[in-house]
Amino acid sequence: MNGFLDFPHVGQVARIERHTEQVKSGKTRTEVVYLITSLSPEQASPQRLLALNRGHWEIENRLHWVRDVTFGEDHSQIRTGAGPRMMAIHL
Repeated sequence: MNGFLDFPHVGQVARIERHTEQVKSGKTRTEVVYLITSLSPEQASPQRLLALNRGHWEIENRLHWVRDVTFGEDHSQIRTGAGPRMMAIHL
């Protein structure tokens, strides 16, 4: 697939298929996502790519949950000047 991508430094492309089930309703959902990385197959096996992807979302979810729930960032009206940067600072 790399031969078809006009993207610099492509090492490999991966397809991740996720199947999730909502606990309350029991409904299932399938989601397909693709990733592009500069890591070659020798540098990152499929298992390593999956671990890197999961690690990214673990950090992303942990950080944004705190900002969204604790600080109400999604509802903030602070949009100009230094306000957004000051609200994003973690002490």
